[in-house]
Amino acid sequence: MRWGGPVRESVEEAKYISAYENHARSVLGYALRRTPSPADAADVVAETMLIAWRRLDAMPDEPETVLWLYGVARNVIANSDRTRRRLGRLADKLRSQLDEALEDPPVPDPALAAQITAAMRSLTAVEHEVLTLTATEQLSPAQISVVLDMKQNTVRTHLHRARNKLRSTLAADAADDSSRRSKRRTVAGHERAERTALRFHRTQGVQ
Repeated sequence: MRWGGPVRESVEEAKYISAYENHARSVLGYALRRTPSPADAADVVAETMLIAWRRLDAMPDEPETVLWLYGVARNVIANSDRTRRRLGRLADKLRSQLDEALEDPPVPDPALAAQITAAMRSLTAVEHEVLTLTATEQLSPAQISVVLDMKQNTVRTHLHRARNKLRSTLAADAADDSSRRSKRRTVAGHERAERTALRFHRTQGVQ
């Protein structure tokens, strides 16, 4: 029984068919003992036989054909192992980067957080997106224009407006907060003065 169905008979094709029919199962067994799964072994056989077809001129005649196929399969497995290790290192690196990126950010001062939230809500949807792409994705206006399908000058205009709105909102909140702190300091000063006066009167025996 031939694997792969009917093909045109020729000298080269006959050589390949003979190698496939006589040795594909042996190559599969070789691969199964050296790969982590049957699917990986099947991939090795497929790649080995593809290389054999492409390099028919280099494939020796019997009885050395199977030995040559083992050598090809060995190289295929080695290349696969190197690729798997590279992918593993890449996966580890990406996993580490994701872990760092997904770490809980430091919690800002509640008052500052409220100011920032209010400032961001003052932006339009486009201004918010442009500012986010600039600050978070570190994109330039030229790159943002590609993402949003927008002219660079328009991107710069939205970015300028967004920054001005943020500055204005945060500055106003900061001024209000400074005023509140000033009032609290004044009240606290009055309370300390009253306590000092009461202590003074008690030490002097004043009723």
